[in-house]
Amino acid sequence: MRCPRRLFLLGLLFWISVTASDFIDSAWGYLTDLAGFCSGLFLLVALPITAIAGISKYGFFSKQWLLQPTICSIFIFGFFLLSPIQAYMTDLRFQWQLPEYAYVVDGIKTGRIQGGNPNAITDFGALGHLPGRARAVWFDNCGVNNIAVTFMIATRGGAVGPHWGYIYDDCPGPAADSSPPGVSLPYKYYRHIRGAWYQFYQP
Repeated sequence: MRCPRRLFLLGLLFWISVTASDFIDSAWGYLTDLAGFCSGLFLLVALPITAIAGISKYGFFSKQWLLQPTICSIFIFGFFLLSPIQAYMTDLRFQWQLPEYAYVVDGIKTGRIQGGNPNAITDFGALGHLPGRARAVWFDNCGVNNIAVTFMIATRGGAVGPHWGYIYDDCPGPAADSSPPGVSLPYKYYRHIRGAWYQFYQP
């Protein structure tokens, strides 16, 4: 049972790595990316090898060879369930950090937080730091007291992308789809979260 135990631990490493990679914004995330890639690749290679070795040893109709390739399969094909799990965790994290984002929106509307030129936020006053996971914030006015504020989330893709983040947009006028009414940029995908809050993604 030593080999199945090792495969199980390797599968746990794979899942922990790919999950943690989504929550580590710094360059340290490259280590989790590498760990996830290597462990996933090993599981993918181990799947046919353990199946062939087991069939050769026990015969095709024996159940004794099934354990090892089954462990590999569960972790590999379970990866396809990761996307909705990550989306849920991202939304949960947004809810935790929403007061920080809302503080900036309120500060822009009241003039407590000033923008530079162009309207990039450079002075956060009492807040002292960028809100939530944001690494850049900018805004546009679209009415007397209506604004569209973009919170850019840092990714390890660098300047070439991908890019994603959150938008607060209470600009007047209905949107044709799930995009915010005051922001319409090409090559971006939008998802309405609730109220005036949206999430965007640009590959």
